Amino acid sequence: MRLSRLTQAVAVVTAALILTACGSDSDTATAIIDGTPPLLTTDSNFTDGYSAVAAVFVSGQVQDSSGVKSLTYMHNNESAQALTLDTDGYFDDRILLTLGSNTIVLEATDNAGNIMRSTKTIYVGDTIAAGGSHTAALRDGQLYGWGRNNYGQTGLGLTTKSAILWDTQTRRC
Repeated sequence: MRLSRLTQAVAVVTAALILTACGSDSDTATAIIDGTPPLLTTDSNFTDGYSAVAAVFVSGQVQDSSGVKSLTYMHNNESAQALTLDTDGYFDDRILLTLGSNTIVLEATDNAGNIMRSTKTIYVGDTIAAGGSHTAALRDGQLYGWGRNNYGQTGLGLTTKSAILWDTQTRRC
């Protein structure tokens, strides 16, 4: 969160007025405004993608010069759950997932109220499906289809039969 120049100027003027009102106008004071969000780092397990298991292990660290107030996560827009931080700002926990698409938002807040968010989407479920005479599978985010195609069921936009595995999004084998 960055503060506008107007907001910064108002803060400095307010500080000067308070000092003047308190009878201490001989000292010069500068208001320091923390507009920098905390640094939130996670390990390589916390990535977008597909999972065959219904849990994700998330670990990392939150750092901020003004101190860290909290670290929470939200799973599929449910209420926020607190994650425990050690004295150095490290965390390590398991988040249970549901079948289908899972959106996880990590939110770190520092003592000045600045917020840093990290959002990941993880899909849990089948990555292969079959019909009477055709099959489709997901691999590395690409959808492949093969088999009987008399009604266009392989997703190629054609109605010709093919014995070749096709990437249905780019139509390449």
